[in-house]
Amino acid sequence: MEEKAMGGEVAGEKFSYFQYVREMGYPVFVRIELQEEGAQAPFEWAQEAKTFLEEQRFDEIEEEEFVRVRDQGPDSYRLLTIKRAGPRVVKHLGVFQSSSPYGAEKIIPREGYRFYRFQGHGVMVYSFSFSEWELGICEDLGTRQYRTIHGIILNRFLALALAPLGICGFWGILTKEGLVIMRRFSSLGEAVFIDLQKNCLLSSEGPKRFNAHFSFIRLGSGERVRKQVMGIEELLGFLSSHCVFFDHGGLNVPVRQMLHTLSIHYRGEIYPKSKFNPPREDMAV
Repeated sequence: MEEKAMGGEVAGEKFSYFQYVREMGYPVFVRIELQEEGAQAPFEWAQEAKTFLEEQRFDEIEEEEFVRVRDQGPDSYRLLTIKRAGPRVVKHLGVFQSSSPYGAEKIIPREGYRFYRFQGHGVMVYSFSFSEWELGICEDLGTRQYRTIHGIILNRFLALALAPLGICGFWGILTKEGLVIMRRFSSLGEAVFIDLQKNCLLSSEGPKRFNAHFSFIRLGSGERVRKQVMGIEELLGFLSSHCVFFDHGGLNVPVRQMLHTLSIHYRGEIYPKSKFNPPREDMAV
């Protein structure tokens, strides 16, 4: 597959660059055209897109900062180029209509690369042999009515890009009790990533340290549900089914190893759903 198809730059495009949690130094970047080359002002939706990326903990940087990382070699970074879907992407969105256990989401393998598709909204072309990937979406990035879907798509990218760094993500939100794990739509597309090497939690609130008393929380429904501790195998299965990582063939070996480590060293607890107060009124549990 040609490098251009995997996010190569096209003459006349003016990109803005963003780095995931810049203060932590992760070599994971997004770039998007927020202003047309030669235009006096950015696109009308540009500020909404920037706000959305900032909420996802992407910090805007100068292109030169990205270039310095890129020049260290093709294995030193991961870059996602986000564009409005063109005819090629729209074609793929219409072709991938087969059923999937993940509903609207599907991975389509091709020789040398893969398609991640969120039906009706976007397609990401990626390959672990390339450092630069490409996402075509049908709506302006961060548009309020599509923020949950765009959050799911962007977190799928992060899970793939961060896994080689020893970082694993789960759908859910942080509370004072621990990480409340949810389904992707219930969390409004929000995810929390865990960096095992740096002993750090990464969420929309920014990086936080966590300790040996950290807990994974499963919300149970029903009148008889009481607070209880999950066994290691039960916790492992729960974490595996709510992991953000999504690829052809399921969870790879490094991700499974991370899940196994987490299930051994940290607690899993079941809380009554009736006693959980979501941090936002629009967040269902």
